[in-house]
Amino acid sequence: MKMKFFPERDYNLQYRFKRERAVKYLTVNTKHSGSLVSGITPKSFIGKVDNQGFRLISSTPGIGAFCVLTGTFHTDSCKVNAQVNKPFKILAGIITLMMFATIIMQLITKPGWKNMGLIIPLSMFFFGGSWYLKWTFKRSLHLSINKLNEILIFQQ
Repeated sequence: MKMKFFPERDYNLQYRFKRERAVKYLTVNTKHSGSLVSGITPKSFIGKVDNQGFRLISSTPGIGAFCVLTGTFHTDSCKVNAQVNKPFKILAGIITLMMFATIIMQLITKPGWKNMGLIIPLSMFFFGGSWYLKWTFKRSLHLSINKLNEILIFQQ
């Protein structure tokens, strides 16, 4: 098992009705957009839907754009992959690199135990940020999967 900094989940969801009806319902409830950018809309999702699959974010302001749902339609099921949206990955990566650069600069400029006053809070911030990233993903994923289930009505 390899360790991942950014969480990811896979689902295999069974339809309660035919594939064509599921594609139609999802298309009707999606604001079509080439970019996965959050915005205010009465629709449940923002993104792209076609006969083969979809790439969506939730339209819920604030947390909806954090999780991207990418799915493929099959005859009796839908395979869904959920992962952190790319802009959030880039932002978290930049913040992490800045923390590591600060620690390295601190070690270079002040060798010894005098620099522990900065390293300990930065490492706590790093692990706290990692926990917050996973918690936010889990919350956004739960919201998005529930919305997808309301539209497509999957079997449990």
